[in-house]
Amino acid sequence: MRDARNGSRNHLTAMMLAIPALGSLHTVEVVALFCSFLDASKIPSNLGFSRTTDNPDKLAVNCAFVSFQGLAAICDIAQPANSVALLAPIAKAWPMIYPWLIVFYTVYNETFKNDLESRSDQIAVIGNSIFRLTREPSIRLVAADTPGVFKFVAKLWKEEPSGPPPSRTHMHAGTAALQQLLLGVKSRTPLDEVVEAIGSPKAVVQIGLSRLQNALKEKRLAVDRISYYVNVLNTLARGSGHPLRHAILHEGGMAVVTKTLLKLSSTDHGFSDIIPALSACFMFLHNLVEAEEGIPWVKQMIDEGFFQAYVNTSPLFAKFNSNLQRITFSLVGDIIPRYLVFRTIVSVASPALDQLDAADVHAKIARSPARYQDAWDTMQRLAKDRFTLRELADFMRKELGCCDYCRKPSSKTSLRRCSGCRTTLYCSQECQVRGWKKGHKMECKLKQEEKKTSPATFFYRDDHGFHNQLAMTDARLNARASARWLRVTSPTYPTPSLACTSTIPSSHLFRAPPARPRLDLRNAPVGERRARGAHRGGPGEGDRQRGADDVNRITSWVGRVVDDRGDTDARHGVGRTRGERGAPPEVIVPKRNGI
Repeated sequence: MRDARNGSRNHLTAMMLAIPALGSLHTVEVVALFCSFLDASKIPSNLGFSRTTDNPDKLAVNCAFVSFQGLAAICDIAQPANSVALLAPIAKAWPMIYPWLIVFYTVYNETFKNDLESRSDQIAVIGNSIFRLTREPSIRLVAADTPGVFKFVAKLWKEEPSGPPPSRTHMHAGTAALQQLLLGVKSRTPLDEVVEAIGSPKAVVQIGLSRLQNALKEKRLAVDRISYYVNVLNTLARGSGHPLRHAILHEGGMAVVTKTLLKLSSTDHGFSDIIPALSACFMFLHNLVEAEEGIPWVKQMIDEGFFQAYVNTSPLFAKFNSNLQRITFSLVGDIIPRYLVFRTIVSVASPALDQLDAADVHAKIARSPARYQDAWDTMQRLAKDRFTLRELADFMRKELGCCDYCRKPSSKTSLRRCSGCRTTLYCSQECQVRGWKKGHKMECKLKQEEKKTSPATFFYRDDHGFHNQLAMTDARLNARASARWLRVTSPTYPTPSLACTSTIPSSHLFRAPPARPRLDLRNAPVGERRARGAHRGGPGEGDRQRGADDVNRITSWVGRVVDDRGDTDARHGVGRTRGERGAPPEVIVPKRNGI
């Protein structure tokens, strides 16, 4: 220690290497010795010294670099009994340490510019030491408040190789250091510094996703690296409304992480090895699935095999910690069922779940806790019922409609379409003219303007139509319960008009319907199968006829209720001026040949 204090680099290096093994070096004096070599006043003014020539400036840089690694080693071995005494001086010295990091990066970039492997090793040691230092919360808080530190670490992250890490660190230190520093950060400034260092949000995301995809292509999955890669994406996406989150979503982040989860769940790694990576993937999906508009992200998850990954992982759920159990349960027990009100999600969820209706799948689910089993069964049942409703809604949307003025139900092939908004239907020229005078003149303009000015949305037109059918169906199924609910909460509300309003309790709209016995019609005569809707996987003749009868009954009922209330204008949602005059647009008469 005396020789090291006198500036002997060899003795200083020996002390640094002996710290993990020698308890006698775990003292405040050793920390003070390392900090003395990192005094900002000792930074050389000239950094252009030769690699082979010994001089005081080069010796000062080398001793400071060894001392920097020594402080990282102290952080590794600090115990609760002496952690405050050992780590407090390091946190206090961080403002002096950070300028030295710039010196190390500059010197080794220049010194090893023709030796890329040695340069990569030295840069990795810098990142590794930053990671080990900032694992201590007190040091991490001081480091995160240092101007420019995120920009510097982002450079280390950008320059690290995409393949296996350097042998000296056994990890991708830039990735680990960036993820560590971003922990707990709530302001936008660190994320802005990362974007500034890399160039653009898209460039940042492409680096992160490409490294994760390359790791998935390796024959033997590097689970620890995958965990760090996903955690970096997760921390970069924490800023709500930040361009980085938008870029991660729109560059396919949900799809890539779902593929990662599926591949991890299909490997034969031990539980202790794979749990950090599984945890990182589940947390990423849970945090971002409802960001912006959730429909496309839920769809990407399902398309890329989330249900299969969930089944593969289900035997491990009992071993997860409470936070991870909450996250995994909410995905299947809450989030995905709530999105089964969208036709887009129903169309992919039900077929994906049907493919998992096998004995081995049920055996895996049975090994999970009881509440997971109940959530899975409820989601499956809900998806099947909604898929059946979707088929009926598709039939009604294509075949049936009603006049916007007189509310007379009819097939769409016999109705006329307004050529202005191209959405409103009429049964005759007379109804079209009357509807124009009664208020469609204003409504038509509003609809056309909405098409031009409405922002891009993932709430597709088919989803909107399915929503209407779902609400109407649920209103009929729960009419009595809804009426009782209205009598209690709104005694003056006219309950007969319930069918033409949207005042339906959300608990009715989103709950899973009860299980119903299903008939096995595989060996039944074709005629019976067709009548019951089991022929060729589509609605049968009986279903079609019942669907047509339901539509006629519902539309006529709604029309009578609206007419009885004398509030025809209100159903359009816009003010009406009966005195308005003007020629209506040309009515498009559908062709009679079925085209």
